[in-house]
Amino acid sequence: MGGPKNCLPWGQRDGLQKLKANGFRRDSMWSDDPQDMTSASFVSADLATIPLGAYRTPSLRDVALTAPYMHDGSIATLADVVWHYSQGVAAPNTPGAQAAPFKPLYLTADEQAALVAFLEALTCDPPPAAVLAPPMLP
Repeated sequence: MGGPKNCLPWGQRDGLQKLKANGFRRDSMWSDDPQDMTSASFVSADLATIPLGAYRTPSLRDVALTAPYMHDGSIATLADVVWHYSQGVAAPNTPGAQAAPFKPLYLTADEQAALVAFLEALTCDPPPAAVLAPPMLP
């Protein structure tokens, strides 16, 4: 496959090609737990089945910790993101429109607050310090 090797604009296809070439994956002999095959099904995907330019959507786990939001970091809080999608975006031919149009969700204030609370609930506690500490060497 020709083209850039920085995942843009080739997306998942180029990223997966890089991942397959990396010998230090969690399913390799270099893993702390080589029996952990959680990435194996994705890594074994056939590149021909992935559309050129396709991207994988990131997980929502710990999304409350990843501000600012949007591709350009233009939205500071989850509440603002939910409000943004609740309002919708004007059609591209509308003066000042900068993004592809999407239909508004028309969420009430209570529904917006509930959605933000749900997204914040996807945040987990950090691992204990003992787990993060480097191992003692003999």
